[in-house]
Amino acid sequence: MGPTKNEALRDEVLELEHIYHTVPVGLCLLSRDLRYLRINECLAEIHGRPVLDHIGRTVVELLPTLAPALEPLLRGVLETAAPLVNVDLKVTTPAQPGVERDWLASLYPLIGEDGTVRGISVVVHDIAARKRTEVALAKSEDRLRRLVESTNVIPWEADAKTWRFTYVGPQAVKILGYPLARWYEEAFWAAHIHEEDRARALEFCETSALSSSEYEFEYRMISSTGSIVWLHDLVCVESENGVPVKLRGFMFDVTERKQAEEALRRSTAALRRSHRQIQHLAGKLIVAQEEERKRVARELHDDVNQKLAALAITLSKMKMQLNPMDAVHGQITDLQRRTGELTDDVRRLSHRLHPDTMEHVGLVAALKSYCTEFSKNSGISVQISVPEDVEPVRPDVALCLYRVTQESLQNVRKHSGASEARVRLSETHQGLRLLISDGGVGFDVARRRASKGLGLVSMQERVRLVGGTFLLESGPGKGTELQVLVPTKGEV
Repeated sequence: MGPTKNEALRDEVLELEHIYHTVPVGLCLLSRDLRYLRINECLAEIHGRPVLDHIGRTVVELLPTLAPALEPLLRGVLETAAPLVNVDLKVTTPAQPGVERDWLASLYPLIGEDGTVRGISVVVHDIAARKRTEVALAKSEDRLRRLVESTNVIPWEADAKTWRFTYVGPQAVKILGYPLARWYEEAFWAAHIHEEDRARALEFCETSALSSSEYEFEYRMISSTGSIVWLHDLVCVESENGVPVKLRGFMFDVTERKQAEEALRRSTAALRRSHRQIQHLAGKLIVAQEEERKRVARELHDDVNQKLAALAITLSKMKMQLNPMDAVHGQITDLQRRTGELTDDVRRLSHRLHPDTMEHVGLVAALKSYCTEFSKNSGISVQISVPEDVEPVRPDVALCLYRVTQESLQNVRKHSGASEARVRLSETHQGLRLLISDGGVGFDVARRRASKGLGLVSMQERVRLVGGTFLLESGPGKGTELQVLVPTKGEV
């Protein structure tokens, strides 16, 4: 005995219910006040909410960003009882609030037995993936079209045994100037390769076709006007039983690139020559500067200081001839004081211009003397650590280390904001290492190098002139450390 009519109807309802909940299309039923009466799992997932969150709530409540566009359409279906099919909608769901998705929706009126519209049936397809594919395909087609229209590439096909072309693209005429018919002549390709590249190109092709399924190389061809055209050839080899039978490829016109590379090579060579010349001039400038400093320092010490000493003696004699109660006596006393201060200033200036202590007592004593003087004049404590038994140092190396210390400590005073600095000189198997550091505000090294200041450039150039290495580490809020390593081997 078969199923009853009620049982068959029940089974049919169950099947339809199963289809409703498992079909990969969004489905829902809305009442006249646009509340969800039913919704399947697919549409609930598209919305990013569970099924039960929808029942009894309105479209406006659940999809506030979509409501301004969707509600008038739904109201129109209710009023006209006419369906709206395949409506494109841009939707932002609660599950992905910052992502706009593409929906394709169809709205059908639910008409009761009395002919009135009781609600709306909604069918929704999430077409975001399709839209993305369409956009990507359109972009790809556009790129391909523009590539084909503006290409400088010659597609070709040739017999692998004779190297005779069986097909050549029309771009060959534009690139090399020969009529297409000429390309199909026997030995055309080999005959028009630049004579300096011909043997290499032919040998490479023959060897590569036997050993590889694809290869590429560059060579020159002579155009119909006699000019040189550089080609980059990509070749695919079709073989039968291990024997090449057909070659296919693309010839890219890379003449402009090759010309640019050659121009860059020449420019780079010229730039290197200019750089060497600048370095040579910079070295000569530093040497000339030191000679001028030395000359000025000697003039200050031997001439100006002598005159100041003579002036001080004259003032002393005048003072002895005057009554201590005389007003002029006090003025001369003041002149003596000022003369003494001026003498000290000239002596310090002479010492900064050229440290004579280094010539007499060596680098170590000169560094100690300068650090002591710097601390006294700047108020910045300098902790100096130097070995007492440093081997004799070449004068140019000693002067380099002294000047770097001088410039570095002046930078500490001007820019770091630090209250102390550290100077350490040590011997290594490579030579002498000078470390100067502070715990100040630091700076961006790359930006400082790009600025117009000459301090860093001068120090680097001094170190380069004596064959040393220069390393500077710093950063905002990280202080600064300068390291110089100079070789000391050589004539002293």
